[in-house]
Amino acid sequence: MNHKSDKQNNQEELTLIGRSTENNFVVNDASLADTHLIITKHQGYQYEVVLAEGVDGDFKVNGIPCTKSLLQNGDTLEVGNSRLEIETEPLLFIFVETAEKERGSKLWIILFILAIFVSVASALYWPRLFPEIAISRYMEQGKLLQKKEEYEKARLSYQNVVKIDRNNVEGNYRLGVVLEKLGKPRRAFDQFMNVVRINPRHIDRYFPSSPYMKLQSTRNCLHNPF
Repeated sequence: MNHKSDKQNNQEELTLIGRSTENNFVVNDASLADTHLIITKHQGYQYEVVLAEGVDGDFKVNGIPCTKSLLQNGDTLEVGNSRLEIETEPLLFIFVETAEKERGSKLWIILFILAIFVSVASALYWPRLFPEIAISRYMEQGKLLQKKEEYEKARLSYQNVVKIDRNNVEGNYRLGVVLEKLGKPRRAFDQFMNVVRINPRHIDRYFPSSPYMKLQSTRNCLHNPF
């Protein structure tokens, strides 16, 4: 917001700054007094800023605390929760930002980072919190990818199923199938054997003709638990 001090007293050449609308430059900042600062124009376009009578504390010019200071073109004047950029002729204040707004901006940044953290944490931990839902989603995702013959991606989905529930029969079986498709027969056989370990009755259902399962020998092995 730009504002020229068009109410200057021509005799004393003063510019008043504060919350009151009677000032030459009004700053909507609750931490300021009605009239907080007075800028006096001297000869040669020199300006001097001081605290108004009865106002305690200080202000900053270019980050340096003071109660009285000369102003030059481009100086930054900080008072209360506000920061002003100054041009010295004609005297012009450019409202930059209040600290409250800065805090608001920082709060939004913090909330944004928190949202990202929650999102990442949810992606990592939600399967542990809701295993049945996670298994269902991974399974459907794997079936869809398997149907599209995207076997490597399907493998990852089925691995997630088995990671959540290592005794999931369908997850182990389907993981074995896609490993077969990926040319990894030994790993496929291990997954098929997991299915048999979980329940021997799954032999006839899942392995009627698999080249990686010698069913008769597997049946014999089942007499000796793993």
